[in-house]
Amino acid sequence: MIIGVRAHDYGKKLPTELLKAIGKDGWETVQLAFPKAIEGVDSFDDVSVEIVNETKKATQLTGVSIAVLGVYVDPSLTDEIKRKEQTRFLLQALPQAHVLGAGCVGTETTVRSEHADIKALYRSLEELLPEAERLKVNLGIEPVHRHVLHTPELTRQILRDFPSPNLKIIFDPLNLLTPDLIDTQNDLWKKCIDSFGDHIIAIHMKGALGELDGNGMLADAPFASSILAHKALFKTMRYINAPILREGATPSEAASDIAFIKNFIEKTREKSPPVHYPI
Repeated sequence: MIIGVRAHDYGKKLPTELLKAIGKDGWETVQLAFPKAIEGVDSFDDVSVEIVNETKKATQLTGVSIAVLGVYVDPSLTDEIKRKEQTRFLLQALPQAHVLGAGCVGTETTVRSEHADIKALYRSLEELLPEAERLKVNLGIEPVHRHVLHTPELTRQILRDFPSPNLKIIFDPLNLLTPDLIDTQNDLWKKCIDSFGDHIIAIHMKGALGELDGNGMLADAPFASSILAHKALFKTMRYINAPILREGATPSEAASDIAFIKNFIEKTREKSPPVHYPI
């Protein structure tokens, strides 16, 4: 596993300046959202060919790769005009990811309501996956317990219904954990890996408290005080060959964060052939 960080946790800079700072701190790869991380880019429509090429040169110069090109819009909106606008951003990003050599274009759904549902997500995937396959670019979707894509079982069903080699999953354990599952979280991690383990393209890591914040998600916390059962999680993921991306990083704590993650990787990785999970 290689270890990386969200690029915008280092602020908004020009590509080379940004990736140099990230690489200097020991991170090997990034999740890059152009409007959040790159100076002069305020929307996905601002991402020009020149910006993409400049970013590509920065990856070559620094050796910091792009694991996820983040385009966190909502392809599950029921309003067709709004849904198509969201899928347009994703369609624009696919050739950008191809140029950048990104591991995937990453996105997610939104809170379940009359404005967003699974049928709309299916319509978007029907439009997105043929282009992803043509360009040989992966599309990664992140399940979140409050969102349209909200359970391991539903994630497995989508992978069955869209058996594309380019449909992948971004796994953020804490985004699927709720307060009532904290004491049995080991069972949740096993269920996740059994449901979509061999489709994981990137893993998000952060810390959390055992209480909800104003958005209905577990409140943020440092790694050291997190309720996440790291040992059990990393043991469950020991056969997953995907980059680990630190969310909510503080640059001054990069060395300790990297050491924390590496410690669990080294303790739980086994010299065994990969396993295939049922889908």
